Amino acid sequence: MIHVITGANRHLYESELLAHFRLRHEIYVVERNWTNLARPDGLERDQFDNEDATYILASENGQIIGGSRLVPTTRPHLLSEVFPRLASVRGLPRAVDIYEWTRMFVVKSRREGRTMGGQTRGFVICGVLEHCLDNGITGLTALIEMFWLPYSIPWDGLRFRSGFPNSRSKCRLTRTP
Repeated sequence: MIHVITGANRHLYESELLAHFRLRHEIYVVERNWTNLARPDGLERDQFDNEDATYILASENGQIIGGSRLVPTTRPHLLSEVFPRLASVRGLPRAVDIYEWTRMFVVKSRREGRTMGGQTRGFVICGVLEHCLDNGITGLTALIEMFWLPYSIPWDGLRFRSGFPNSRSKCRLTRTP
């Protein structure tokens, strides 16, 4: 099941968000050794995990198995505040219909061999794209680790315009209002 968590429904997802931040700590701090993200509480959160953030979480049997974060580019975000040099050539995209897509993960137990989370990764990506299509988000910027590229591009059946698909994906979301 895919959950879309926004500022409006965040109060309904406190335990899921806590599990999400714990998993991010396990993946980014422990597995990938991003020690600058380490916190004594064992939660991986940064200044962009705020009311502006939207979380797309995949769950199975009540457990979070994958997720990602979207942040509006009209607000402070990772690319604008931490890595602006990465946009020095083409400029920093900012618009109400462009969001930054970061913190994509799949739990270790769901990373099937060489596919880096295959089906679970697909659920999360599909959730992100459906949320964008349903909410008038026409562009995404993304900060991803290089190992994700072969698993992300090309996505079968999707045409890309400036890095964002312009045809509908074939998945559906289950949402809690």
